[in-house]
Amino acid sequence: MDKASQESTLARLLEATSGVTGDAFFDALARGITELFGVRHALVSRYVGERDEIEVLSWRDEGRHRDTTCYELAGTPCAEVLQQSSFMAARDVWRAFPEDTLLRAEGIEAYFGRTLVDEHGATRGMLTVMHDAPVEDFSPIEAVFDVFAERAAAVIARAAAMEGLRQREARLSSILEAMSEGVWEIDADNRTTFVNARMEEILRQPRGAMLGRSMFDFLPDGAREKASDNVDRRRRGIAEHHDSPLRCSDGEIVWTTMATKPMLDQEGRYRGALAIVTDVTHARAVERRLAEAHKLEGLELLAAGVAHDFNNVLGVILAHAQLAARRVTRSADVAVSLTHIEDAVGRGMRLTRRLRAYAGAATGEHERVDVTALVEGIAKVLAPTLPSGVALEPHVSDDLELVGDRSALEQALLNLITNARDALAQSGGRVRVEAAMRDVAASTLERSRIPHEVAAGERLVIEVSDDGPGMERSIADRIFDPFFTTRGAERGLGLAIVRGVAKAHGAALVLDTAAGEGARFLLVFPRSSDEVAAAARPSVPPPDAEAPDAAARPSAAGLRILLVDDDEALRLGVEACLRDLGHEVDGAASGTAALGRVSEAERPYSLLLVDLHMPDGDGLWALQTLRGRGVTVPAVLVSGAPSAEAAAFVAQDPATVLATKPIGAAELLLLATSRFE
Repeated sequence: MDKASQESTLARLLEATSGVTGDAFFDALARGITELFGVRHALVSRYVGERDEIEVLSWRDEGRHRDTTCYELAGTPCAEVLQQSSFMAARDVWRAFPEDTLLRAEGIEAYFGRTLVDEHGATRGMLTVMHDAPVEDFSPIEAVFDVFAERAAAVIARAAAMEGLRQREARLSSILEAMSEGVWEIDADNRTTFVNARMEEILRQPRGAMLGRSMFDFLPDGAREKASDNVDRRRRGIAEHHDSPLRCSDGEIVWTTMATKPMLDQEGRYRGALAIVTDVTHARAVERRLAEAHKLEGLELLAAGVAHDFNNVLGVILAHAQLAARRVTRSADVAVSLTHIEDAVGRGMRLTRRLRAYAGAATGEHERVDVTALVEGIAKVLAPTLPSGVALEPHVSDDLELVGDRSALEQALLNLITNARDALAQSGGRVRVEAAMRDVAASTLERSRIPHEVAAGERLVIEVSDDGPGMERSIADRIFDPFFTTRGAERGLGLAIVRGVAKAHGAALVLDTAAGEGARFLLVFPRSSDEVAAAARPSVPPPDAEAPDAAARPSAAGLRILLVDDDEALRLGVEACLRDLGHEVDGAASGTAALGRVSEAERPYSLLLVDLHMPDGDGLWALQTLRGRGVTVPAVLVSGAPSAEAAAFVAQDPATVLATKPIGAAELLLLATSRFE
């Protein structure tokens, strides 16, 4: 093979192995060698020094994948490779190594192998070719091995490092269980998600009896208000040490010192807290508390690092669970487990929506909502659940509509009715639910408990009232605060969520109550009935806007997709899912990179899947730039927290649709194909 042919062969092999790593790199390298040089076998192997064995990582037989295996070195040409750094036999290699039964079974005549040595001089494995006919000149293959040896050694070393990381995580788990301090983790709803053995000892009850229960279940009555304040500080990102009494299973109170730290998800949202808990019942002196705080400081940082790593892992669970579910063909038990994983992700999504509802952020797409049907439907469902002596009386006008998040509005109305029902639990009475168009005075709107976008005039009003005991001023002032409750162990989130839903819809929220006079909650929405139809009508593009090219619209299969997301793990997971669904996928890590991909593509993309929030050019900027260049490829703009600017852009661009994270690859495609078919 002349020099030009060698360079051409090397270039093709470099192209085949670019952009892949790990097992995919080994497989691409072995496959490329068999195809380019016409040899029958190509193998990439790892050297297991402690057992003096070779572990085959990828084995290609005339381009076909062979099962990997492990074998002892003694009596094989691989042993010669390790001793000499390389070894070749042009013919009759099976005669030279009669103990190697594989050579005889495969009819191997020629053999060439080379060691893989990392940057520190450690032998990591070897590259091998074998052929069933004599090979007079191995020099072209040797040249290729020289080029790829360093990279292959580095990939094997990286895999070994990852295995070491898994082992360290296992050791960390053992450390947590052996710690002399309790470790207590709660989620964003204050439910217990993890305790270690020491925490079981402190509270004198088994782990199973604690998991899933609210942290407030383990506090004396007098400590709950302070604990609520502590949780509020965690939500604001404050980490601190504090004292806390706990109630054991036998009712005894123990005193503890806690080092607490908030845990945030990848987008900076609060998802719970971690506490290192020390029992100081018998030693509450200041000196002892300071000593314990110093001792726990390092553990607090370590635990925070572990929480951060787990956050990164959680971001890709959905993509890889769906990918694995598609590839499971023989194990029903595995398929069921994967379904449970996806269900758990769904529960996490619903939890996130509840938190965003409290914060007043949009939790779903706004659509035309039939308020008449919504109120009547909830009343019909709840009526049979009311206790004896409590009556639910719906009074709803016909043909009421608004534009909003249907599920959030249902949750808010459900919470209001439930709150009224609970207020009547002892005395009995009536819960009245009204929905109608009313002339709302400015003086009423001035009493709103939240900022709003409502002007005086005819507005849609939903009212929930009861004739129960009402509230004193001190309680009414805090009734919408998160975790504030007058009902014992309840979490006190219901009315906080109502406040958030109202805020997300620009509505006014008014409470009229006094001790002994019942309570009346008003939700006043900013749109009049005449504005609903226009708001719910599909957006009309400006005169110069171009509809997506019919030839570029996504179809059910065989799409050429550009996936843009700065989270590499998430991007790779979704890419794999999309490829598994039969599509061709390219990836980009930023808006700037996406622009380069589109402009340099030899064939046009048929669909763009673009994350909104990214460094180096966000998704909105990238799409605006592409549209400005006349690129009308259909696009899905994906975000866990879509901005008003993004929503306005999507409303005016007929080639773009908005999707809310987290969302699976199949769901993304369904959204795109249903919108652009």
